[in-house]
Formats: sequence, C-alpha cells, structure tokens
Amino acid sequence: MSQSLLRPLAEVDTKTINAAFNALERQGAQELEQEGVNTATLSRERSVDVRYLGQSFSLNLAWRGRAHIHEDFQRAHTERYGHALDLPVELVNVRVSLLAPPPALKLPRVPPSDAPPKPKQWVTVQGYETNVALYDRNNLCAGQSLQGPAIISEQVATTWLAPGWEARVDSYGNLLLQR
Repeated sequence: MSQSLLRPLAEVDTKTINAAFNALERQGAQELEQEGVNTATLSRERSVDVRYLGQSFSLNLAWRGRAHIHEDFQRAHTERYGHALDLPVELVNVRVSLLAPPPALKLPRVPPSDAPPKPKQWVTVQGYETNVALYDRNNLCAGQSLQGPAIISEQVATTWLAPGWEARVDSYGNLLLQR
C-alpha cells in the first residue's frame, strides 16, 4: 500500500511520516483480516520513494528513520546513476508491505483403487481410426494408470494423453505422465 506525500524532505517531520505509515498499516491489516488473515502474524516493511526535487524518477528505499534517508538516497542514487547531486531531496510516497506467513497447505488425498479406470465414454478423434477413451478426472483413483491415446477431462482443463504415453494417478490426484 502506498500514500503520496509529495514534499521536500526538509519540510517533513518524523511525526507526519510515522502517521502516514501507521494509517497504511491499519488499513492494510483491516483488509487482510477481512480476508481471514491472522493479523497477529503480520510482518511489516516500510519504505519511501524519494528523488531530487523536480526530478521525474524516484528511488524506493527501506525506511530506517528520518535521520538516515538523505544519506541512504545519496548512496542509492550513486549506485544507480553513478553520481550524487547537491540538490534538495523530495519525499514522494510512503509505502507499507504487510506480509503474512502462508497457510499450511493440506492437500486432500484421493482414495486408492486396484480396479482399472472406466472411461466415461468413447469419442472420435480426428486422425485416429478407432474411438479414444474419455475419462472424467474426478472419477480417477490413486494407483490407477491410463494408456494413450486417451483424453482426461475436468472442469478447468483437458489432458491429451498421446499414444505411447502413460498417466499414473498419485495419492493426491496428480497425473504423472511418462513416455
């Protein structure tokens, strides 16, 4: 999240900058909480966009405090452009990144079966003299394998299993393809 705070750096006090950071953090935390994120686990990163007064392009710098920003900007500008100028520095934006640890991923397991998979139907495929088996992926079980040519359909994708290829279903329902 960011907020414009376009002012010469010399005219902005720490209290104003911290108030902008705090407001962004509160707003971001409220939005993340509405998404089900535990806000107690959030880490926060503060940064500012600064530039020489009147320039078009700014540099984003980690916020280490008002006392360090001019020095940090001069160093970053020298690293980026090869020089620093003796000009006033302008604050452009304050930025906050709120980061939450990812939720534990728990994939559901697919029930196993020793029975061969049953095609949903047989379909005509251009270039093949015989009909090709069409399988519903939702009906496949762990441990089953299919031989190409075959078609495996699901709600959001279709897998073409070419001749000479095998698809094996693992315990999570993934299709492991092998020639």
